[in-house]
Amino acid sequence: MSEIDEATSSHEDHSPDVLQPHTRADFVRVGWVIALCSIPVAVVGYRFFHQRHEEVAAAAQNLNAALMFWFIAGMLATVGTTILF
Repeated sequence: MSEIDEATSSHEDHSPDVLQPHTRADFVRVGWVIALCSIPVAVVGYRFFHQRHEEVAAAAQNLNAALMFWFIAGMLATVGTTILF
């Protein structure tokens, strides 16, 4: 056997099982991470919503940005809680 074949065969003998099925705990952990990621996104929306502007166009842009961030936060919270339950 060549050196490459020996290295490949010895690596295959000592490698652990890489692909393992996901457990319920894995899904709970991911659900919490996704659900909690919605909090900072909602805070960004809150900050956009409460900025004061003299110009109507700037205020409208901030309102649209706030609604967009709140929509994204709602989607993250919904997906996270769906995975949890």
